[in-house]
Amino acid sequence: MKINGIEIDINSITMEDMPNEQFEDIFLSCGAEVALKLLAEFGGSKIQVPLRGFKKIEDRIIRDEYDGTAIGIQRLARKFNTTEKNIRDILYSKNATLPTEGQRQLFNVETYRKKA
Repeated sequence: MKINGIEIDINSITMEDMPNEQFEDIFLSCGAEVALKLLAEFGGSKIQVPLRGFKKIEDRIIRDEYDGTAIGIQRLARKFNTTEKNIRDILYSKNATLPTEGQRQLFNVETYRKKA
């Protein structure tokens, strides 16, 4: 691997070669190649790693897996370890058609139209 014009043998890199504890953790979790690429590409930059970095992906999966039923909302809530309200909020945010089973109509639209 070539970094800053210097050929580096990845296999010769050890955790002790890392500049700080964060990069030691990156080295252990992701390997020498990732740690070196981060150092080479983002040296001097401040990088924040979001706590909920997978939220957009989870939301997309929830929308993709939603089958249009109330039981589907319950199943997704269990799968993603969240509440049914959170699942509904995710679905509402993208205009999904949510189930109305078990809900009573407040108005009979046809009756209302006849009186007006």
